[in-house]
Amino acid sequence: MFDSKKKSDANLEKPAEVAAEALENLGMILDKLAILGVDDSQVELVEMPEWGGSVYVKALKSADKDAFDNIISREGTDEAASNFRARFAALCVCDEHGTRLFEDEDAEALGKKSASALSRVFDAASKLNGMMDKNLDDAEKNSEANPN
Repeated sequence: MFDSKKKSDANLEKPAEVAAEALENLGMILDKLAILGVDDSQVELVEMPEWGGSVYVKALKSADKDAFDNIISREGTDEAASNFRARFAALCVCDEHGTRLFEDEDAEALGKKSASALSRVFDAASKLNGMMDKNLDDAEKNSEANPN
């Protein structure tokens, strides 16, 4: 029979060894230069049958995502939800190098495109940007309630 107290006590006697083993299991420990030097940009190709081709979407840099989130949070609920998918797509649709194809002002025109097509772009960009499912559900409900 497994004695959890004995196992727990054994780990307490050797915390440095346990910590070292855990770190080995995680892989290499990165330093400042390694973190800042790595190119962690991500671009993903999304098939767009509605538009007759494909587009690239990108993962935003943290500062860009924070700026977008701040703009959305400063706006009232109705205004923030208005054309939300198109506004996010305008930030994330890019060329193969990650350069934006659209300016913020283009979101209004994107909002007039097919809902299924724009949803495909939005879903891919949301996944790539690690947006929480609950936040997405809330934003989409608000957007659907105020289709603008």
